[in-house]
Amino acid sequence: MSKPLISKPLSIDQWGNLERINDMLTREYSNRRAMLIMRAQLTGQSFGWSDRSKDNKLAQVLQKHHRLLTKDNPVSIARVLAARADFTTIEPASRGVVRQNTQSSINKVMIGGRVPDRGGRPNETRPPPEMPSFKQRTEAPQQQRSGKGRGGRVQGGWGGSGKRGGRGE
Repeated sequence: MSKPLISKPLSIDQWGNLERINDMLTREYSNRRAMLIMRAQLTGQSFGWSDRSKDNKLAQVLQKHHRLLTKDNPVSIARVLAARADFTTIEPASRGVVRQNTQSSINKVMIGGRVPDRGGRPNETRPPPEMPSFKQRTEAPQQQRSGKGRGGRVQGGWGGSGKRGGRGE
């Protein structure tokens, strides 16, 4: 067993900081867990809408698993303080020791031989023929307003009689 992650005693201020950090993380993780549980439940419900799932076996299996999921954080300060130094080491998922536990027969399947080049690079595509090419504006936009067109009144707006509708209502 490796040495403890924290080997020195904590001061009162450090304990207070640790409590505040734990409270913030507990709230954050509870929100995330609640969102994940809700997403899982909604995904399970969407499978139930299919015509092929009239017997609803999937919903029964998912409900059994959803009952096991809680919104509470199972990690306490005591568990964090009991952690060992080797627990903080993150092993890359591609490393040999880790890879031995994640290998399956599907990893050895090669999909086809060489994958064909499907293109799709922006510099290889051309705009559709009906689209005009971009041209730089050569003159400044005109600033005249004729009073016609949009603005000023709501369409069908206020009539001269002060009533709504503008049609002598």
